[in-house]
Amino acid sequence: MSVSNLLSVKSSGIPITAAISANDILGISLYSDLIASVFVVLISLLFFVFSVYSFEDYLKDKLFQFLFISLEGLIFLLFLSRDLFNIFVAVEASTIICSILIMYKRDSRSIYDGLFYLMISTVGMLFFLLGTAMLYKIFGVLDISALKNMMTMANVRALIVPYALIMAGVSLKCAFVPVFSWLPKAYGTPGAPPLISALLSGVYIKTGIYMYIRMRDMFSPMVDMDNFFIVIGILTSIVGILFALMQKDIKMILEYHTISQMGLILIAVSINDTYTKAGGLLHIMNHALFKSLLILAAGVIIYQYKTRNIYEIRGVFRRMPFTGLAILIGILGITGAPFFNGSVSKYFIQSGVKGAWIEWFIIFINLGTTLSFIKLGSILIPNPVERITLKESKPKSISMILLSLGCLFTGLGATTISKNLLGLDVKIKLSGYIEKGFIWIGFIVLSILIYKFGISRSKFFKKGYGLELSFNNISVILLVFFFIILGVYHFMVPVA
Repeated sequence: MSVSNLLSVKSSGIPITAAISANDILGISLYSDLIASVFVVLISLLFFVFSVYSFEDYLKDKLFQFLFISLEGLIFLLFLSRDLFNIFVAVEASTIICSILIMYKRDSRSIYDGLFYLMISTVGMLFFLLGTAMLYKIFGVLDISALKNMMTMANVRALIVPYALIMAGVSLKCAFVPVFSWLPKAYGTPGAPPLISALLSGVYIKTGIYMYIRMRDMFSPMVDMDNFFIVIGILTSIVGILFALMQKDIKMILEYHTISQMGLILIAVSINDTYTKAGGLLHIMNHALFKSLLILAAGVIIYQYKTRNIYEIRGVFRRMPFTGLAILIGILGITGAPFFNGSVSKYFIQSGVKGAWIEWFIIFINLGTTLSFIKLGSILIPNPVERITLKESKPKSISMILLSLGCLFTGLGATTISKNLLGLDVKIKLSGYIEKGFIWIGFIVLSILIYKFGISRSKFFKKGYGLELSFNNISVILLVFFFIILGVYHFMVPVA
């Protein structure tokens, strides 16, 4: 039987389903709606930029190219699959490849961190797999759309354990509080090439939040735990900011901020409002752009300065103009400067919670983000002693320019992207946007004062404190978090 006989493609506008079976639900099928399609295109573009960045380093390395392209395909599968077991297989296979890439330099530290990441991720996905198995036992199918429909006829009590198992596993994959400490250690390990750190922090971590969005939607007919995960998002953002402020390692600052931004995205996608939903989805895209840009630029800086300590790095703008500009644009994007991508997505998120108690936490999170990137931005300050211009790689500069343009264009065209690509028609109110611009300026001024007269003089913030838990400790915390979800589910979700 030919592949054309096996593969059936159905399209009624949106979404598109491709199934290797006559039965979409029982067969193997791929599902592409607007959101999945947008993220597939975004990932394709980012992988192209990463390829340009690595042109000089890995062009002739066939093993690296094989792993790199395989990972891209598996991420596509994860975004397009609507079968829970296929998602599990895609995550496990991609995790193995990520672990190999983390260990690619084959030094003892990167090997340890890569294996640590592999074991932690495996434990998290075992929770996901067990929850999937329980759903299969109850409903007899693994198709997400079919499960969503069948859950409306199920007893809510029957869903309590599989829900807690799946969401605990997904939370670890997203590095939510309290299961977050593994991410900086794995993604920011000194042995991992900057390209891999950017790929993991900028792109791969988004697979976790995408899984959260899909699982939340799948359980939504019967389970409403949004308030719980909003609180988890707030805690994740605040904890990420605090640890980022305590770092002196440039990559650790960026990795802890990945945790913080994942918390902000979690808040946005857990609120049933068109503006916050648009802001959350846009921020997933925006974070992929400016975080990839910042980490790639940090990799160039580390290579040239031979250190990761931000207190030993000065004059980046003067010595490496393209890299310094990339850092500046990345900072403008992540702090929400007017006209840059982070500004619009944060504007949408805040507009959707205007006047609610969550707004105050979002303001605090934005202030903390600005403060920590004022600390990182100190590396751009000119050093009056050193005036030597360092040579910059053309492929790496081109890749950073492309990402910088992406940060600007996705900011200017945010409403168009929301309407035509994400299917969300949201408008920017000029008065509100101007107000946010003045708030951003105020945050910058306040953050400079706090950094100059507080953080820069504090020995506590210079020592580089981090949280490194063992494999056993994280496994225990994950188990405790599972029971917390069970308990909260019992009190928040009405059980007949």
